[in-house]
Amino acid sequence: MTMWLKMTASLFMITTFVLGGVLLWLQLTQGSILAGGDEESFQPEASFTDASYYYFLPDEEIESLIDRAVTSTEGIGSYQLPVEYNGLNKPDVAFTYASPPSLRVMLEAGRVYSSYGRIPGVQEMKEKLNDEYFPIHVRFHKNRAYVYDTQLETNEATVYPEETVIRGNGEEAVHYFHKNDLPFDETASLVVEDSSDDAYFISYILDFSAYK
Repeated sequence: MTMWLKMTASLFMITTFVLGGVLLWLQLTQGSILAGGDEESFQPEASFTDASYYYFLPDEEIESLIDRAVTSTEGIGSYQLPVEYNGLNKPDVAFTYASPPSLRVMLEAGRVYSSYGRIPGVQEMKEKLNDEYFPIHVRFHKNRAYVYDTQLETNEATVYPEETVIRGNGEEAVHYFHKNDLPFDETASLVVEDSSDDAYFISYILDFSAYK
């Protein structure tokens, strides 16, 4: 009986060791797949010191935007991109808007004011800004963000977002275009196309100067 107990205990220990090794191997080799469901995996770091950035805001402009945010009801309407061509056979795309630092300041300042009843300071807003990426938001009906691709068509080339974040289970796609890839001195076309058939697409006019 003692020998049988020793053999059983030994087998249990070997099985536990092997199973632990397999789980560790899966974690090391397939961790990115197992953790791939995080829709908010990319968040640009707060950085707003590059005065050469096309959408850079000096402190006095940030202060003015804060004042506008707490004294008006302005929203994303003036930042929406006008439609250039609609070749979709279904109304999957609701609207698209650019999100330069000015809009970020107004939305965040308005949120702080309505939620906490206080007016945020300039430095507080600067800590929410980024001078490396230019985000463009595409809103969808029926959670269709997963089946569309987005790129910018310029006079010289096609520019793809460096990062894309899907939010709201497919209701919105936020495309982060790196500033070094963008021709701020020209007007481009933002193309949102069906990933399964690029014959179906909608394009928007992106005049960078309109959001400065």
